[in-house]
Amino acid sequence: MTVLNKLLLALFVFAVFGLATATPTYADSVQLTSAAQLNGGDLTFIYPETTNNGAPTHVANPYIRAAGGGNTITFNSPGAQGNMFTRFDRNDGTRMLLNGVSPIASTSTFVDISFANGVSEIGLNARPNSSGGTFSFEAFNGANSLGVFSVVAGPGSFFAVAGPFIGVRATAGDVITRLRITLNDGGSNVGFETDPVTFGNNAPVA
Repeated sequence: MTVLNKLLLALFVFAVFGLATATPTYADSVQLTSAAQLNGGDLTFIYPETTNNGAPTHVANPYIRAAGGGNTITFNSPGAQGNMFTRFDRNDGTRMLLNGVSPIASTSTFVDISFANGVSEIGLNARPNSSGGTFSFEAFNGANSLGVFSVVAGPGSFFAVAGPFIGVRATAGDVITRLRITLNDGGSNVGFETDPVTFGNNAPVA
């Protein structure tokens, strides 16, 4: 075997091995797996509406509020029943927002969380109102996707503890203007709730 053929064979083996062992990565974002990974100076948006002695409070869809730090946050869930969100309190007092007017009536499968000013990272807990499935979530800077990630959705338990953590950090000097969270629950389409949203209100370091 000539030296050239040996070199070509070595390059081929290296390429195949590299493809077999590579894990998906994105140049402009990384997944955060727990709230402990968020920066200490981040802000947290807590839904301001109170409930009426524990009864749900219906709010408009899209749901637009001042988020702190001069930013504005928008929740949009096209197809949510009655074109509404519903404010509930979990048993532990945590405020949460449901994309539907009842735990079993939503026809929506995703929620977009958008910021007027791009943020460096975003993190929250979400819980389905049905058992099983996964959450997939995609971060965007304008129309450009920064990456798609997923977590196991876990069992549905509306007034129980927080659901899985959903988090993304922008990298390479990028910012996040929108996060789309999709519940893949096998077609049950019963909706999900989101806890307060923590976000980095400063541009990421390049």
